[in-house]
Amino acid sequence: MKAKKTISPIVGMFGTLETLKDSALNAGVGSWRADALSTTLPTYEVDTCVPLDTRTWETGIKPNDKGWVIVEQYEDETEARKGHARWVSKLTTNPKLRLRGIHIWEGV
Repeated sequence: MKAKKTISPIVGMFGTLETLKDSALNAGVGSWRADALSTTLPTYEVDTCVPLDTRTWETGIKPNDKGWVIVEQYEDETEARKGHARWVSKLTTNPKLRLRGIHIWEGV
């Protein structure tokens, strides 16, 4: 699956720095997380939100023993909610599912 690139890596970098600043200053969760969906499964965490680096709805999955894998991006919140539910269902049905990232910044 190909990423839906809507933002340059430079702008994404500044969004990431903004997130780190909020965390460092203990400012709590930013408004960008207000609509986030998060589901914790026995071996995965599934999170769907509009992060500041891409400013695009996306689902990330974190296996308990590894880092985040961005598996899908969406055009809007409705599509993102359906995608989140689909990933939770896939991982519930097949806990050993091999995750493939969409390589958000590849070729930019």
